[in-house]
Amino acid sequence: MSTPFKAKTKTLANDTLLKDPYSCYRLVGDLQYLTLTQSDISYSVNFISQFMHALTTIDLKIVHCILRYV
Repeated sequence: MSTPFKAKTKTLANDTLLKDPYSCYRLVGDLQYLTLTQSDISYSVNFISQFMHALTTIDLKIVHCILRYV
């Protein structure tokens, strides 16, 4: 992908919550560690980190987009 994440993307409040969010928690944690060496993904990882209390399927798709960029 050419960019890790489109700015001004909105998540849907009525989207389905993940049944097992722990794998996504771990991915986001790993991405946060990666921001130390790749600062171009900092905005994207910070954005998705704001929704860690209730991750949805759209949030998981955003995490996958960031991983494809990396």
